[in-house]
Amino acid sequence: GMNYWLQQGGYHTAARGKTYHSSQQGEENGVKIYTDEWDEYPKVHAGDVVKEYTDWMGFTEDIELSREVRDDDDPDWHTVDFCAEKLNEDPKERGNKPLFLACGFVKPHLPWVVPQKYYDRFPADEVKLPPYSTTNDWKEWRDRVEEDLEDVPEYAIDKIARPDKEYQEVIELGKWETSIQSYLAAIAYLDMNIGRLVDAFENSPERDNTIIMLWSDHGYHLGEKGHHKKQTLWEEASDVPFIWVVPGMTKPGSICNKPIDLQSIYPTLFKLVGLDVPDHVDGDDIRPLLEDANADWDGVATVTVRYKNHAIVDERYRYIRYVDGSEELYDHDIDPNEFTNLRKDPNYDDVKARL
Repeated sequence: GMNYWLQQGGYHTAARGKTYHSSQQGEENGVKIYTDEWDEYPKVHAGDVVKEYTDWMGFTEDIELSREVRDDDDPDWHTVDFCAEKLNEDPKERGNKPLFLACGFVKPHLPWVVPQKYYDRFPADEVKLPPYSTTNDWKEWRDRVEEDLEDVPEYAIDKIARPDKEYQEVIELGKWETSIQSYLAAIAYLDMNIGRLVDAFENSPERDNTIIMLWSDHGYHLGEKGHHKKQTLWEEASDVPFIWVVPGMTKPGSICNKPIDLQSIYPTLFKLVGLDVPDHVDGDDIRPLLEDANADWDGVATVTVRYKNHAIVDERYRYIRYVDGSEELYDHDIDPNEFTNLRKDPNYDDVKARL
């Protein structure tokens, strides 16, 4: 992995939390990491009260816990504790090696168990549902979702959207607003912990000599196209936060609208720190966009879900091709919510062929 080559390049590698899938448990419990590629990777525990919460959807059941959930009941709180300590330690403690630090947050992953104060910020009766209607008339919403799926390939409905699964459960339970409230509460809890980490960074002796990357592995559906959760090729599941701070290069407050994907992290970081990019690594070097968010860019973002299901995204279009050959094409300039599949429109044949 990337941390191995950074370690070989002279970095002290430290991490805690969910940096790889199922890696939040450190060296025990069947962890999915190679411990010799990390100099430090301590285990992190959840508070006992969080373990009482067994509803994996996070919002479909009303439950009683043994006590109120606290901020420090969640593993993410303790992950930040460790990372804050590493940011402010004396470099002599690690032999004056440069530090590579991975802070792996679990939230807003399910279950959405966070202190009540984060739910209180988003009253359920003020929650906005996905953009299918200007009202909260549930019948109208369901009808519009069904209409939205009419031009979606059968494979995508059966294997990707699966509207008869979690979406149907949420609708039948009358929990659509509550599900969105719960998701927002989990994000608010995450934001609080990111703030704690940033505060520690501001006091770090290496503050002016540190590259920051903030990113997420995927987005999330909350009813769009009759789907709840992740693992689709549409905008909701594949659009993620992606923030870089590079001293002397990036400009505070700049926003880049160019299409890139997460494969760019590895080669870009190695170029920035002066290490050779391993031969097996794919992805674009996005340093030109870090220097100038409006620089000329002809790259595209690639998204894959399961076997041979791919999306290609440029500055205007999203083209999807599934393993059975079925297709979707959306023009974000006129259809940012991806309501209209243009795959059969001959005016877009050249666009499909290019992508």
